[in-house]
Amino acid sequence: MLRFSDRYIVQSKIVLKDLLSLKPKAVYKLVPHPIYSGFGDAMGKDAARKQLGITESRVLLFFGYIRRYKGLHILLEAFAAMPQDVPTRLLVVGEFYGGEEEYRAKIDQLGLQDRITLVGRYVPNEEIPAFFSAADAVVLPYLSATERHFPDRVPFRDAARDHRCGRTLGGGGERRARDDRGTGRSPGAHRHA
Repeated sequence: MLRFSDRYIVQSKIVLKDLLSLKPKAVYKLVPHPIYSGFGDAMGKDAARKQLGITESRVLLFFGYIRRYKGLHILLEAFAAMPQDVPTRLLVVGEFYGGEEEYRAKIDQLGLQDRITLVGRYVPNEEIPAFFSAADAVVLPYLSATERHFPDRVPFRDAARDHRCGRTLGGGGERRARDDRGTGRSPGAHRHA
């Protein structure tokens, strides 16, 4: 594909580096991926949980297209291993791009049917606020990623109270917002909540 193009748009410095390693004389324009902000206002946590029928005291959210590189299979295993002393609900919200039956079978195999809400479909913009507002943490266990995959692009960062931790992948650190609520941890770093 690269050899048939004469101009390129890249969305991070790391992708630019990859492009130039493959095509050193490439003509390119760096256009950072926009921050998603057109999803309306956040809701109160209690109202969002009531709307979604959630009664657990802790809620984790995995949101977006469901593809293997996003690490949902690893999250399911980790969630199954979590102590159950604090009732926790995992919301898995997004359209499957292959492997739906595999994920459903894994949920059954791990005995998670009563602890997971699986919304395996495209979610229209007007429904998004409830999911992020209900969440205590957004969990994005990506196996690999580029700039467009990073948590600083997640809508309702404040509604999700910016509880995020994980390893740094790809170019996401280039514009990651940091404050007293969010973290951008390096590979191998751990955070205990």
